[in-house]
Amino acid sequence: MIDRQKLIMILIPVIFIAGFFVFKPNLWQSRIESYLNRQLNNEGWTIKINKFSGHLFSNIYTNDILLTN
Repeated sequence: MIDRQKLIMILIPVIFIAGFFVFKPNLWQSRIESYLNRQLNNEGWTIKINKFSGHLFSNIYTNDILLTN
């Protein structure tokens, strides 16, 4: 029983920390940008996003967005 409790007490923080890093937007930036370009390409637009900051579960910020037609 003690080993099981120790395992649970170790796994819970590891899962939360891993989840925090998985949902950082800089890991997903290329996928987000390619998705937006696929959506905008039908209308003749392209988007270039400089760098994301923040977190996917809260706010995402960027300094430069270039939208061209």
